[in-house]
Amino acid sequence: MIHSFTGENFYSIKDKVKVDFTVDKKAPNRTSYAETVNGRVSLIEAVIGPNASGKTNILKILPFMQWLIVDAYTDNPDADLPVRPFGNNLKTPTKLSVKFSIDERLFTYAFTMNPSRILSEKLTERSKTTERITSKILFYREWNKAKDEYDINDKVFDITQTKLRKNTSVVATAFRDKNPLATMIATYWRDCLSTNVAEGGYRNYLSSPTTHDRQANQALEFFDNNQKLKDKLESILARYDIGFGSFKKETAQEVAFYSIHHDFSDDNFDIPLRYESSGTKQMIIILRFLLMALEEGGIAVIDELDSNLHPEIVEEIVSMFSSPEFNPKGAQLFFSSHSPTILLTLDKYQVVFTEKDENGSTDTWRLDSIKGVRPDENYYAKYIAGAYGGVPNLR
Repeated sequence: MIHSFTGENFYSIKDKVKVDFTVDKKAPNRTSYAETVNGRVSLIEAVIGPNASGKTNILKILPFMQWLIVDAYTDNPDADLPVRPFGNNLKTPTKLSVKFSIDERLFTYAFTMNPSRILSEKLTERSKTTERITSKILFYREWNKAKDEYDINDKVFDITQTKLRKNTSVVATAFRDKNPLATMIATYWRDCLSTNVAEGGYRNYLSSPTTHDRQANQALEFFDNNQKLKDKLESILARYDIGFGSFKKETAQEVAFYSIHHDFSDDNFDIPLRYESSGTKQMIIILRFLLMALEEGGIAVIDELDSNLHPEIVEEIVSMFSSPEFNPKGAQLFFSSHSPTILLTLDKYQVVFTEKDENGSTDTWRLDSIKGVRPDENYYAKYIAGAYGGVPNLR
């Protein structure tokens, strides 16, 4: 489970920002929060703000961390890291960190880096005794320019200087050596996160009808190999798409093509997927990531969740993550949206606003951090009125 994460000098983020899923006892007693041995954590967090305010860049932090922790072990140990600092500021390092729990263990993983190398890396674990709560360092390395090597403090991975790579996390390295702790952490990060956010940002399927069709077709291929999730997909779509019956698969030259069978009172027929509405195709694509997270108990990171979808459908999708029936494993949903109507269904602890300052730097703040915001306010009305910030500045 993700508890919080931070980013600094990363894309449009200049100064340190923090997204926090943890809440205190003041948060409502609702099923959209999970009680853990490490405190209460929200299962839903929405990022809301005007266009080009940096919403996508906030979301990018988690997929980037997933890549760094699991997949950064490349064939080329000298390759640069795909780090994009704010305003091409190469003099200041990029800093990223994430706090996450696996079962009852709570870890914090922090990196300092530039495109050339990882400058420092620290993995810590919270230790709780009857007397106090402390944090113990499991692994730490810092680049020593004078010695042209890393200073290392390693208590768990048995990593030698020669095995360390400048562009690869120690977990990704130790995972290849089948280290038990690295295997646990890397496996968690490999499986926990499902997202439509690529390294370059939102995978904008709607920018190209051909791409949109291809991605919807690929999503159905995924569901075709997972009957349990396919049944859930068809059940959900049947609620929103009048006449929806089931998917039909045809294969031509070893390529799968899909159509949707519709049943109406006077007729029934098949419609090739490419002729379905953009909303139906978008739901198929998005539900792939959402149902994966719900199945695994992970986190779905979804940019522009409301793209091409009716607000009431978005509300229904979000509500799945607060439903014990749909979400028995405590999966989380972290998403961006342009639709302020979602504020009608969320608590003040579940809303993060974004805005850019006069220098183009993204700032974030959680709604509950604004002084005087009451739990019974109409957040939608006050946001539209500009009371919370994070709204377009139209001139």
